[in-house]
Amino acid sequence: MHVDDPIALLRREHDEALAALDRLESGAHNLAAPGARQAVDQAVAFLDNEVRGHNEREEEVLFPMMERYMPAQAGPTAVMRAEHRELWDLLGSLRAALAGSAPDPAPVRATGLAVVDLLRRHIEKENAILFPMAEQMLAPEEMAQVARGMERLIAARTAK
Repeated sequence: MHVDDPIALLRREHDEALAALDRLESGAHNLAAPGARQAVDQAVAFLDNEVRGHNEREEEVLFPMMERYMPAQAGPTAVMRAEHRELWDLLGSLRAALAGSAPDPAPVRATGLAVVDLLRRHIEKENAILFPMAEQMLAPEEMAQVARGMERLIAARTAK
């Protein structure tokens, strides 16, 4: 896959994640409704695969480039990394709540909605704050390096 504009790619991926969050939210509210369990399972699978790859590209390529100009340990990228970890912890709890043929709807609802809330807020921060910062601070050649790094990571994930 060729990446012309890495920030545009990340924003498109955010739009896809928001659509998955809508499905997760709807299914988690009423797990007994027809198709709800399937919607939740599909949303969890999407988050676990696509959003995980997205976060990997941010953490391994975009964030290090931005950290040339800002503190890595206490800056915005550190906050984003911490939220990524929190998301994966919550997603693990959601998978555990979904285990079995008849999961208890209360923990699925609570954990599913926590995932939805966290990731929606996270995406808003990246779209409104982090990505504009990257577009302002990174020179065209640095953005091209980010794009090439993302291409490599996408190719590696596709080859798995």
